[in-house]
Amino acid sequence: MAQQPRQGISDSSNFFLQELTFQRPQTIFFENAVGPDYNFEEGAIIKINNIEFKLIKKRHSDNYLLVNIISKFLHSVNKKFVTHNFWVYGSNSELGLWRYCTTVEGEGILYKGNFSSSNGYEFDYVQSTLIHLKLQEFITVNLELLIDEGFKEPPICASTSDENFSIIDSPNRQIKEEPFIDFQQFLKCGERVTINPLLEYEEGMIEYNGNLVPNNPKSLIREFSNEFRKSHKIVEGSVKIVICHYFFNFQDRINVVGSINKVELARHILEPDPDEPGHDTNFVTLYYFDVKLTNSSESLEDQYSRNIQNVCSLDYHFAPFLLTTPDVVCNYMGLYDKYIPCGSYICKLFDYSSEFILQCTDEEIAQGKCSPIYSYVGKRYDGIFPFDYILELKKAECSRVSPYANPPQIVRRHSIGGRKKKRKTRRTKRLRRSRKRHSF
Repeated sequence: MAQQPRQGISDSSNFFLQELTFQRPQTIFFENAVGPDYNFEEGAIIKINNIEFKLIKKRHSDNYLLVNIISKFLHSVNKKFVTHNFWVYGSNSELGLWRYCTTVEGEGILYKGNFSSSNGYEFDYVQSTLIHLKLQEFITVNLELLIDEGFKEPPICASTSDENFSIIDSPNRQIKEEPFIDFQQFLKCGERVTINPLLEYEEGMIEYNGNLVPNNPKSLIREFSNEFRKSHKIVEGSVKIVICHYFFNFQDRINVVGSINKVELARHILEPDPDEPGHDTNFVTLYYFDVKLTNSSESLEDQYSRNIQNVCSLDYHFAPFLLTTPDVVCNYMGLYDKYIPCGSYICKLFDYSSEFILQCTDEEIAQGKCSPIYSYVGKRYDGIFPFDYILELKKAECSRVSPYANPPQIVRRHSIGGRKKKRKTRRTKRLRRSRKRHSF
């Protein structure tokens, strides 16, 4: 069970880390390693897919919380154990999810993938540096046990000149099939509109799948949801909680309380031939937040208070952040070895709406701006597949009355004594009727 993660952590308005010096992160042969950090016999250690991850320390820097990790794994070529030393940071816009820390050489910018699609790679900054959920939970549970370096200069993260950098942008990690890749190439997470003059009919409208649709993320995601529903169905009994009791304080203004769940979906028509398109995604797994938002700053009155109150009054919030296959594994960097690019369908609950980075529509900013940096964009997921079905499941579950939750008077009404009294009453009536029939 996960403990409360990272309260009061806030992102900066952009991704800049100051005065970084760059060098390759340590990847060395394990048998030559020295020092307590490389002792994999003790400490906070978890094994995922035959790779051991050891948590070393934590640090606060430029409004980020970062954790240092060393992984130990068997090298595929020389068959010797090697280690990889890296950092992860808690992303505020991703509700505290941990991401692999990589920086752009010479600029000090946290890297989340190549913005320009090239060499077969499709830009997907939500999934490309996302840490595996088993490691996510392990970090959170053991966070308080780690050595705290306090507030220091930013650590040396893997830079874009590092050999491991290519894994983040590797097209080999991406499964590109319909209908997901079509939407990925149409509207990416962070884009306010799709830019394709050949498809634009009139101002504010765009053609998608033969339909004329308002050119904004909410409308386009809903249209994609219809395609998703046509191609896939929910596998019965597959809606499950992955991390329960998830907690995060967003921007010192909003408490995020709920769980991380997953649901499996199958194609309506399974592709039997592994060489045919569609085979890899016969079955997909969608990971998402299912949370409730509460106001953690009711005493603070400012220009964001009304929007925060309105957002927190909503009954539920869904936010998909990972789409992959059931056989996915964790690599030595703590990342998923496979994921499915799916455009702005895989995004976030809050997005940037500052003067430096603008990724929300005017309507979302007017109705959902909750801080100088972020606006709520969760309405994009209202009523779309598969969350419309999942919501019905939630309502059905809540409507069921457990026998252990019945009020005492209902239980007493069905007590043994009550049944005896009823049998006695029926017997008395039979005796009275018998006496009447045999009376003279």
